[in-house]
Order: sequence, then structure tokens, then C-alpha cells
Amino acid sequence: MVIIAKVAHLAAAHRWFFSRTVRGRGVELMVLGVSVFVVTYTVGFGEGWLGGPKLRNACSDVPGYTEDSERAFPLAHDCYLSDGTVIELVPVWVNPMLFIALAGFATGVLIAARGQYNRWVTGRSAR
Repeated sequence: MVIIAKVAHLAAAHRWFFSRTVRGRGVELMVLGVSVFVVTYTVGFGEGWLGGPKLRNACSDVPGYTEDSERAFPLAHDCYLSDGTVIELVPVWVNPMLFIALAGFATGVLIAARGQYNRWVTGRSAR
């Protein structure tokens, strides 16, 4: 929902941020990063794990299937075959998006901290 609101705001106002203060922009970036992370993780988790029974059956039907393994972060659900082939069930775009979302969150923390520091030093909100 936050992502849709952000895109609608950008299209209507031709501004990247709702807030006019540095600290507010940092908070917005943190919320956006968390939102993207949650949506992406949910999709990746559903594709690799919750959608797993259907996909696991697809792997177990392949000749030479030996085992499968799962990892929570970075998301992975691998099917191993006896010839050394590994089939990854989590979509390839999920983990890069998770790291981009975490980087956005960290950048938001730094921007918000800078805005708060400027407010403490100058006694007013920096723009």
C-alpha cells in the first residue's frame, strides 16, 4: 500500500517525498524500504516455500532427485539432483530486491539521523 501511495504521490505532485524536512524524508525512505522488503520477502517465501509442495513434487518427479534444502535469509529453496544439478525454486529477482530494500532502509536511517543532528545543532529543522 505504501508503495502505491508513493507512486501516486510522485505522479501527482512531481516530488519524490511527502515531507519537506530532511528528517521526514529519512523516515519516509525507511518506511518505503521496510515495505518493499516485506512485500518481496512474502512473494519469495510464497514462491519457494509456501508454493513448495507443488514445486517439491515437481522436483521429486525429476529423475535423480536426492534432497532439498531451505534457507530463510537470503531466501533459498534448492532441489539437489544426483548428477550435481541444483534447481532453485525462489525467483532470481527476490534476493537482490531484499538487499536493495535493506540498503534503502539504512540510507533512510542515515538521512533521518542527519536531519535530527542538524535540528539539535541549529535548533531548527534543516531543509
